[in-house]
Amino acid sequence: GYQVAVAVLDRMDPQFEPYHTALARAKAFATALGDRWGVGNVGCDDGIVLLVSKGDRVVYLRTAAGAQAAVPDSKATVITERMK
Repeated sequence: GYQVAVAVLDRMDPQFEPYHTALARAKAFATALGDRWGVGNVGCDDGIVLLVSKGDRVVYLRTAAGAQAAVPDSKATVITERMK
């Protein structure tokens, strides 16, 4: 099965500030967080990270390649838009 992590934080780490848009920062941050936490099964690349950054006013759902069949980008967008 898929592994899912949820991160709710005040603000994203300042090292991600050089990214030009909030979406780019959220994507990079969620990817780094998923890698650091080891979200997803080894060899399957099936991790999903839901990032909520209150201070940045960003909600982002990062799906690894192995999870794209279950949660494609279009579905991830619908999910996060409904959360706002």
